[in-house]
Amino acid sequence: METGQRLPSLTGLRFFLAASVLATHLFIDAAFFADPGLRTAVLPLDPLAACAVSGFFVLSGFVLAWTHRPGEPAGAFWRRRLWRIGPAHALGWLGAVAFAVLAADSALPNGLPLHCGPGFSAVSLLLLQGWAPHLALNACFNSPSWSISCEVFFYALFPLLIAAARRLPARRLGAVWTVLAVAVLSLPLPALAVGGPVLGRDIPLSAESVWLCYFFPPARLAEFALGIVTARLLRAGRWPRVPRTVLLLSCAAAAALTPFLPAPFRFGALGAVPLTLLIAHLARADAEGRSGLAARPALIRLGEASYALYILHWPLLLTVRQLLGEDRAFGVPAGLVLVTACALLAQGTALLAHRFVERPLAQRFSRRHSPAPAPPGEPAGAPST
Repeated sequence: METGQRLPSLTGLRFFLAASVLATHLFIDAAFFADPGLRTAVLPLDPLAACAVSGFFVLSGFVLAWTHRPGEPAGAFWRRRLWRIGPAHALGWLGAVAFAVLAADSALPNGLPLHCGPGFSAVSLLLLQGWAPHLALNACFNSPSWSISCEVFFYALFPLLIAAARRLPARRLGAVWTVLAVAVLSLPLPALAVGGPVLGRDIPLSAESVWLCYFFPPARLAEFALGIVTARLLRAGRWPRVPRTVLLLSCAAAAALTPFLPAPFRFGALGAVPLTLLIAHLARADAEGRSGLAARPALIRLGEASYALYILHWPLLLTVRQLLGEDRAFGVPAGLVLVTACALLAQGTALLAHRFVERPLAQRFSRRHSPAPAPPGEPAGAPST
């Protein structure tokens, strides 16, 4: 398959992943609904956001490997990544800090304190919050940015990882992929050995356990590397054709099994491999000219703004919740109206931020010189990529 082939379906997939995170935060973390039966009914959605983030990590590695040009200086790559993730991250951080100042005595919907102090604020701005086993720090200010902390670590290593992947003989790629898939599925297990007070009945793990299996950047590196090797396999013509039935069954099985597995698996590990299969399936369809629903123009446009949606929706949601009354809950009809309104507000804000902040700054500053901007349908792997 040729270098530079566009993969519009992966851009559309980014929207579905970001929307999954948004839906989880709206229906569970924002606690709009007073009906305890409805709250119980939507709890199975809880692993959805973690699974989507895992998919973003795989997608990030895949797309960066797919679009990588041999010989590109590491500095040029890092500069492009900085201007891709930086502007929207700064907007989200400013929004979250402003809200924290205005509502300093309040708490996040998940019970964590908003007022984390200037030290936490600086760590969050510099995207270092994933490196300390401190849950309040991991989720401080703009909570979703913890995953961008992981992405920064991945970007730092990418020039080394892609060089190593390119040196692998094609015949060994399948074995390396298997090792990485097993590593992704196994890495949550050490968290079971970490003791400490559990966070609650819904999360029967200590804060240190959650950090180790979810927030800690090196623990998520295997997902990113899995995406890189998957792209190499597809480029080399060694990726098997996976029937759609198998794709659907693997995703359904992961969703069905997650509630019955040890708690660390709720944080996305089980969904990583099925989503990897889906990513490769969509990429192959695009490369062969068989793009489907995810490559439609409306979904591509939404996918291009998916990082902005991911990184900006949390401070917006907190602001709305505070204005409505942080302890106030609503009936089902009113709650559904509020959830819909918040979703539309978040999506509209993301489209504006992408159009007037992200894209202009990336086109202006991501390269030392000023070549033609990237095609609008060019996918970007993770929420940040």
